[in-house]
Amino acid sequence: MGKHDATIMTKARDELMSHTIRCDVLDAHPEDRKEWLQDTMDYMAGRYPQLTDLQLTRLEMIGKQFIEPVIPHGAGNSALNRPAASEDVEHEEAELQAA
Repeated sequence: MGKHDATIMTKARDELMSHTIRCDVLDAHPEDRKEWLQDTMDYMAGRYPQLTDLQLTRLEMIGKQFIEPVIPHGAGNSALNRPAASEDVEHEEAELQAA
């Protein structure tokens, strides 16, 4: 296998990213995104049975980082117009109290 040949993990990651974009997951409600990722990870585990549990966990972390980025996707979003960190903490605390 040459240095430019994709590993199975790379193929799985690329497929996950492609699937995320094709399904317009980034436009979905955050709760729907989480559900979609869990369903997709179940699919990926079956599609790539050679991946270890650790690799599947890493793949899921990559997916979470992509669908729930610190700075939202899109041309109109940047670190400069992102809500203040204190607003993020307040929002997370409110979600925890509601659960």
